[in-house]
Amino acid sequence: MRIESLLVVLVSFCLLLTVGAELSARLGLLGVLVAEVALVLVPAWLWVGFRQVPSERIGIARAQLRPLGIAAGVLAGLGAFYVMAVLEATVLERLLPIPPEVKASLERMVLPASGARPLAADLLALAVAPALCEEALFRGAVLPAWRRAREPWSAILMAALLFGAFHASLYRLIPATLLGIALGVVRVRADALAPAVAFHVANNVAVIVLVRLGLDQPPSLQTATGKTLLALAVLALTVGIGLTKPQAQRA
Repeated sequence: MRIESLLVVLVSFCLLLTVGAELSARLGLLGVLVAEVALVLVPAWLWVGFRQVPSERIGIARAQLRPLGIAAGVLAGLGAFYVMAVLEATVLERLLPIPPEVKASLERMVLPASGARPLAADLLALAVAPALCEEALFRGAVLPAWRRAREPWSAILMAALLFGAFHASLYRLIPATLLGIALGVVRVRADALAPAVAFHVANNVAVIVLVRLGLDQPPSLQTATGKTLLALAVLALTVGIGLTKPQAQRA
């Protein structure tokens, strides 16, 4: 199953670069949404269906759908978003600066030259759909395929590395991989996929909303505001991850 999971990711990646790019160019935001569902979610769903992977192993059984875990995932996702924003601004930007043209192209995905789209449309196509589809592939299919009993870290790291490479950008490789590690930890602690999806959605929503507001850079850590916000983000990330574990297992 391990090699097969790598092939599923490779097929999805190649389809996104070719068919997905064409759909996005022709249909715009609708094309992005269709590409995520058809080229990321469907291959993962077909593979686990063909392999008859139990829903409990994927993390989508009814008993694994816990409201507290989902809320904890949102809290952790918001905290992770800000911690990553600070890390990118203070460390990664110095090690591997993002060229202005690359940064501008990323911003145009949220704020196209033709003007801002309805926020709900952006959130659906650029936040919810990618989070749901990518988590189904990486934490729903790949991570269980690589996981061994009581040894989850190799599976967490493999899924995170593939997730980072999936973004097809040298500048997004490290941030996406680190985010993938946090998502894997949430997935394993919660023993469910929904908290990881909630984490991912919260992260994506924060990016979109703040870019639209022109607040794409965190306050300097030299200021009291910057230090306070970072402390709150670390607290949110820590508490959120802690609460993702089912209460019966925490007791």
